[in-house]
Amino acid sequence: SRDMSGVNGKISGGFLSSIGSAASSLLSMITWSKKAPPKGKEFPLAEQSLLLFLVLTNQHAAQNNPYRSALKHFADLRGQVQGQEADVSFVIQLDQLYFGLCSNMGQDQAVLLLYMLLHENSGMSAFIFSRSDIENLVLPVLKLLYTAEERNSHLVYMALIILLMFSQDDSFNKSIHEIVLKPVTWYTERSLSRITLGDLLVLVLIRTIQYNIATVRDKYLHTNCLAALANMSSSFQQLHQYVAQRVVSLFGLLAKKHTKMNDAMRKVTKGDVPDVPEEYVVQKMSYLCLFYVLDKRFAHRRRGNENGIRNHQFLPDPLTPLES
Repeated sequence: SRDMSGVNGKISGGFLSSIGSAASSLLSMITWSKKAPPKGKEFPLAEQSLLLFLVLTNQHAAQNNPYRSALKHFADLRGQVQGQEADVSFVIQLDQLYFGLCSNMGQDQAVLLLYMLLHENSGMSAFIFSRSDIENLVLPVLKLLYTAEERNSHLVYMALIILLMFSQDDSFNKSIHEIVLKPVTWYTERSLSRITLGDLLVLVLIRTIQYNIATVRDKYLHTNCLAALANMSSSFQQLHQYVAQRVVSLFGLLAKKHTKMNDAMRKVTKGDVPDVPEEYVVQKMSYLCLFYVLDKRFAHRRRGNENGIRNHQFLPDPLTPLES
């Protein structure tokens, strides 16, 4: 494991000072290394420290968990400003913590830590969104979703929630379309050149939706993927032609499924007021959500979305499947 020099707990008095020092020490140990360990080798001290840290911060037996409070209020060692000390539990080098997260995002505990940091610590969240190399953190999360069939469901859900949290930040939604990626070896659907991080994010979300439709059929996985797409759609710019085709293809698939379900419900009810199944509601919401992405974003944001508009024009009347 990697020890970090210059990481000190902030003295805030008595018990809280001890908690801050303990939390600081644990986080210092779990920064691992700037590089992932070689195959067959691990950082056992870093991993055990992270597990202990997660156990301590997620204990809710007491009304106020001091370790969770320390997690909320730690700050960057290099960005500490005068007068802020009273609100800070301890300081740590955020860039080292960030590098550790990037290189270990395949581990369940690292994904959980990232979720907690984004949710609990506004300073760390702002630091992450300010990074010019945010693709180093997003790409491992996308790979987790892309290989969902090989992962446990908890890890897949956590990765999706993290992407949903990312999509709620406007600066993130804009910047991902400016980051051109090197060839992504784990994406095997098609060889793509000059693809942006935003393009890849859309592709992985669409693939996850299609995988869910075919196998898992989990409404929460479905709606969260579509919610992330809807959040990002306001910043869609210069989408790759293949990406635009996949968005429109998914729209067509949802339209067909909704039409088929409508027909089946008419035959079953025969004019009676139907007991609407939950699957029908999810399908209709999904169709409406993607219709919003296509119609409100592609059609109404013509500049920079020529590929989306070109594919959008080949669709049939989008409102027809909604008639019931």
